[in-house]
Amino acid sequence: MTHTNLWTTTGNHTSSAATGPVYGQQGYTDRYGYIESSTGQPGMTSYITTPGLSFGAQGGYLQFYYHMYGQTIGTLRVEQCDATMACTQLFSQSGESHTHVQANWTRAAYPLNANTKFV
Repeated sequence: MTHTNLWTTTGNHTSSAATGPVYGQQGYTDRYGYIESSTGQPGMTSYITTPGLSFGAQGGYLQFYYHMYGQTIGTLRVEQCDATMACTQLFSQSGESHTHVQANWTRAAYPLNANTKFV
């Protein structure tokens, strides 16, 4: 995976008080990536990109879980891109969507086109 250096991984709570989840989607047994948005600047963008993907004619499937709790949450956007980096948005969520640090993570799942090279 390629990413900007704004991403951090943890298996516990985020580095700022009363934000983010207190543990990963499966409890304390897994890790998750996050950006500490309380120290960022408005309009900042960060990304994670998969290695090159290859699907058969049926395409593929993307499933992920997200947790967005805190006053300075920005936008989480997921796109599928072909080899020329022409991208189509699959998912977008802006602002706080969870009500507590212990709220359940939300599952999202999307089919991917056969020509998807990167997500």
